[in-house]
This record gives sequence, C-alpha cells and structure tokens, in this order.
Amino acid sequence: MQRLFKIFWHKNTTELTEDVIVPHEENMQIWESVRRLAPKYRIVIELYYREGYSIKEIASILKKNPSTIGNQLSRAKKQLEKMLKEDAYE
Repeated sequence: MQRLFKIFWHKNTTELTEDVIVPHEENMQIWESVRRLAPKYRIVIELYYREGYSIKEIASILKKNPSTIGNQLSRAKKQLEKMLKEDAYE
C-alpha cells in the first residue's frame, strides 16, 4: 500500500498549466480526506507523502519512536482507504 500511495502521489500530484501548479481532482479528494484525519495521523501522512521524509526522519522531527510513527502511518492509510471507499459510494 505504501508503494501505491507513493506511485499515485508522483503520478498525480500536479500538472503545470501556464506556470501555475494545479492539483489533479483525484489528488484533491485524497488530501481533503487527509484533512479529516486526527492531527497525529494527518501530520505523519503529510510529512511522509508531501514532504518526502522517511519514518526515521519523522520520528526525529516529532520526537517519537520510529515504530510509533510506522504504526500511525499504517493506521492513517487504513483510515484514508476506508474514507475514500465511503466517499466513492456516496
């Protein structure tokens, strides 16, 4: 799943239109779902996927154990997946 998010992020992050960066619609839906996550999960997702930090680097930034960050990242991805599936059925 981690690789899937990275591939999706790199393929769909933005497109250049007349020197303006415009997010793709699918990407916007994902980031809107990310904003609905609890702060501890949202921060980890944003640092990992948007900023490109490793789990070890995030642990250092947040002064937490790398295993805690790994668990939070895993839980956040599961919650995101659930939210996106629910949104797709609405």
